[in-house]
Amino acid sequence: MSEQCCLIFLISFFCIGNVTVPVSNCDEKYYNVQKVSDTQLCDYVKYWQDYSSQSGSDLLCLYLKVYAFTVSVH
Repeated sequence: MSEQCCLIFLISFFCIGNVTVPVSNCDEKYYNVQKVSDTQLCDYVKYWQDYSSQSGSDLLCLYLKVYAFTVSVH
């Protein structure tokens, strides 16, 4: 699956309402692992778009820990 397909899926399925997700900062350690903080999924998607379009210049290296969050769908 391409990066663009993943992005479209995230936006269409999860960016309705406020979905909080764990995001790791590759550049910041907490003890022996990357520091993790919670952020809104839509904010992370915007970061991902910016990071992709700028080839990561001057932006933090963040990654979404997709296996660590769940969403309740009704």
